[in-house]
Amino acid sequence: MKITFLFLGLLFIMKIRDKLSHSPDGPAAAQHRRKMVLGVLAFAGQVTLVEQEGRHEAAMFRFLCPYTGAGGKNLLPLGVGAGVRTLYCCDRFYEDEIEERRQRVTRRDPYQSSRDRAKENLQFYYLELDQDTRHSQSLLTPEGHQRLMDLVRRHNVQLLVIDDVEVWTPQVGKKTGEYSQVSFSGLLEELTARGISVLIFTSGAKGRRAVPTLLGSLPHKKLSIKEDKRHPMPGGVRLVISREASHDTSLVPRNFVWWSKIDTDENFDFSCREGDFVEQKSPSKKAIEDHREAIKAMIGEGVPTQKEIADRLRVHPSTICHHVDYLVQHGEVLMDRQKKKLSLPNPDASKAKGTDDNASG
Repeated sequence: MKITFLFLGLLFIMKIRDKLSHSPDGPAAAQHRRKMVLGVLAFAGQVTLVEQEGRHEAAMFRFLCPYTGAGGKNLLPLGVGAGVRTLYCCDRFYEDEIEERRQRVTRRDPYQSSRDRAKENLQFYYLELDQDTRHSQSLLTPEGHQRLMDLVRRHNVQLLVIDDVEVWTPQVGKKTGEYSQVSFSGLLEELTARGISVLIFTSGAKGRRAVPTLLGSLPHKKLSIKEDKRHPMPGGVRLVISREASHDTSLVPRNFVWWSKIDTDENFDFSCREGDFVEQKSPSKKAIEDHREAIKAMIGEGVPTQKEIADRLRVHPSTICHHVDYLVQHGEVLMDRQKKKLSLPNPDASKAKGTDDNASG
């Protein structure tokens, strides 16, 4: 009898442990939450709600969120996207406008590598125009849940962006009454338990009123967006963005202004200038570039040979040889092939005889 009770007790403890480890507040979810998916805006295993005053003023900002998350771009001042598989849930009614935003943002991105990364990682899930299909796609129905989760699994989604949550969660009416209603917060719990970051956009007073019912007691971060109507911007919009960050140690401001505009040549511009919307370098790539800059600095200080540079940097000569070959090929360093001495290009001086630049002549 004692053995039976002991066995049942162990089973109960294992069940509770398994439930906690896979719950949104369990250790597995806590581990996911430490990872930023889109700067301070979106963390793995968490829900972030973005409340808009109106539906259309933040259109470009809404598209930039999935693009930067998928492409690994820097969305100042919120931070860097992780370059992860992203599913963007949007209304087919706005498909042409969304495609136009995609083209504008892609042209604005100066790096082919991140454009390719965003193209590969960003998937679209459209709410169809046909009313019967829209109702079956509703995230308040079992069928809608299943459709979304199938896409999440198929594409290994790590960032889910729901644009205009009101259209994805129609309340029960004549058209929706035939579908059984399920919990939207239950869907979010299932997603976050998988370590997925969920970014939800809502708009207007109607959207704000619907949120307490939709989310219930589910923990979530919050961001609010309002148009700065006191400072209108020709061809664009200036937004005041506020984020709840009472326990946030991040240096990202709680309140800031973000703007976007289309210039007279139909080019898109926004708060992240060319120098900010940059390709994010991996630690290994940054280390390589630091090594090359150090080599050029040594040459500039008058250290002429690869052996001397290797001794001073305390690295193997073959490492310096590899970097020097690259720098010479790209014209950043000159090498006298006879004396094996290195120098930096001087645009005001004539080319030295024997250097790579005129070796073929």
